Amino acid sequence: MLSSQVGRRNALKALVGLAASTAGAALACGSPPGSESRPAATSEPAYDRAVATSGVGRAAFQNPHLVNAGFCIYQADQWLNAMTNAYHLDPADVRLVIVNYASANCMTYSDEIWKTYRIGELQRVTDPTTGQPATRNIYADDVRRLQQKHVVFYTCSQALMNHAGDIVATGRAPGETVAQVADRIRSNLVAGAFLVPAGVGELSRVQLSGHPIIYIPKSL
Repeated sequence: MLSSQVGRRNALKALVGLAASTAGAALACGSPPGSESRPAATSEPAYDRAVATSGVGRAAFQNPHLVNAGFCIYQADQWLNAMTNAYHLDPADVRLVIVNYASANCMTYSDEIWKTYRIGELQRVTDPTTGQPATRNIYADDVRRLQQKHVVFYTCSQALMNHAGDIVATGRAPGETVAQVADRIRSNLVAGAFLVPAGVGELSRVQLSGHPIIYIPKSL
């Protein structure tokens, strides 16, 4: 029993050390440009408040590849299980941010967008229930399930605009402009997903807030 308690204490010390070293590295690099004029916390973006935690269980997944979305979801479940079961952290204090950009942005597009613009065909995603190009977001149920466990999903505005351009260029939006398609996607994200200015930019910001980055590769 004593060795078990010591092991848990050492594990928690390791997590605290990781969070402290990340914060220390951010301070060593100096304040980011414009930080002296940042607004008060009450006027910060909602997505900043969504990831805030006083706990040491925090991380950010760098997730650019839709082809490996299933692995990203699996890794999120494994990370959450480790934080709560191996390190015995309070689930309410654990924060995982999944920063989607590039093709992985489509994980947070609604079923309507997937059907209307034939996203499955565009991104070569097959619906396992039909064996055909997906006309629904086959990842949406897992996104919603993870959101219930305090996982926060970011959607990149830059990638969204690129997708709108691809949709128009490939004839999937007759009569619509790129701007109109982009507006429609913005209005039809999976509930609770946060639209951010740039996915890669937010990776820097969440790391400065103490979330170590874990890269989700294209293939294993």
